[in-house]
Amino acid sequence: MPAETHVGQGPLDRPSILTLVKDRLADILEIEPASINEGDSFRDDLDADSLALIELVEAIEEELSERAVGFRID
Repeated sequence: MPAETHVGQGPLDRPSILTLVKDRLADILEIEPASINEGDSFRDDLDADSLALIELVEAIEEELSERAVGFRID
């Protein structure tokens, strides 16, 4: 089921979510989004640490909270 978003923006579909995650992760890791594959291991393939994961979660939460009413990651 797609994530429900703010009125007027509609639900996010899988490709939109993947693009959002890749774009934010690329910004954090300072790499090109095209170099990130869906099956990549966060640590082994992307050489990312736990701090990068926390930054990614915060970036996604911020982006989606602007779109969604009541969205929150606890």
